Amino acid sequence: MRNKKHFRGFLPACGILTTTLLAQPAMGFIFGGEDKPLAPLCTDVMSQPVKPDHVRGFGEGESFRAAKLSALQDIAERINVSVTGSTQTRTSLESGEAERAFVEEVSARSSVNLSDAAQVCAQQRPEDGLWFAVFEADTRNPIQQFGVRLAEVTGNVSNVSLTGSPYFLKSEIADQLRSVMQGLARRDGAASIDLRLERQHGGWYLVAMGEQVRLRPGQVLDVFHIDSSPRLLLTLSRHGQADDDLAQLIAGEEFTLSLHSSEAGYVSIFNVYGDGRVANMALNQRVEAGAPLTLPEEGMVFQAALLEEDQASEDVYVAMHTTQPVRETQVQQLRENAGLVSGENSYNLHTLLRIFEQVAPDLASLKVTTLPN
Repeated sequence: MRNKKHFRGFLPACGILTTTLLAQPAMGFIFGGEDKPLAPLCTDVMSQPVKPDHVRGFGEGESFRAAKLSALQDIAERINVSVTGSTQTRTSLESGEAERAFVEEVSARSSVNLSDAAQVCAQQRPEDGLWFAVFEADTRNPIQQFGVRLAEVTGNVSNVSLTGSPYFLKSEIADQLRSVMQGLARRDGAASIDLRLERQHGGWYLVAMGEQVRLRPGQVLDVFHIDSSPRLLLTLSRHGQADDDLAQLIAGEEFTLSLHSSEAGYVSIFNVYGDGRVANMALNQRVEAGAPLTLPEEGMVFQAALLEEDQASEDVYVAMHTTQPVRETQVQQLRENAGLVSGENSYNLHTLLRIFEQVAPDLASLKVTTLPN
């Protein structure tokens, strides 16, 4: 029986929300004694101007919580987010769990964090005890909101430069931050922002100038970018099928990695999972110029697997080429788990990027999606 090494990934989810405002919901009247209409409350707030990139929602209910849930549901409809029937049913319940379930689903489907929605109005009608509420949500995704806060801290100057790891500065997220801050420039001036990736409280955070933002699961793959060296080529093939050069696998498929280098040296290969865990797949493998190197060694295979059942996964494989062997002490933390990537100590993407900065190697990367079978 062949030994198998298992490497898993996680599909990132990130993007910029496009908000479409829908028509304001009808706010009907009910009649009290002597057929006098009882007007809904908080309606005047809905007609007031809304800040750019914000949307308001109106709700009513037998309690404040029910009115709030109704208002949040109105926001979801206005930004064209559909939620499941079970979630909609739960929102009628008088429990914090119902509200959390609804907020989490809307946030997952739209990148709008409804948990941060601000209360604009909340009133109880004395005649019948009915509650009315208006809440307002920022439709910008968390990275864009982070950029807004950084722009404010720097005084909205026109020339803002990001510093930090070169692998951060070329990433999609760094580009988003630059775009937001440039769009908010209000006066001449210059500022420098040191951008860092940190692991804390069981999550990944971008940190700068006393501000921070937590990355969504899988979004960590968008926080770094690797320019592959023209002297190095990394490819993936199904086991036994040479030169497939794949970027997609099915869970359970066996595969090998091949490396071609135009220069002799030493190669180390790392698997970066979508949640920021890192597995060291090979360290200081000797490679000759022009001679392909295939991993793993004879009698073993890599096998594609998923982090979450029935959920597509995404991994980045990175090959590092050096003229001299990498010192064991430099990668000790990455090798302690021997590729098992279990426990909080496995979340070592920031450590891996620091190693790249210290060693200054040639790099090649390959992003691979694994689909459920």
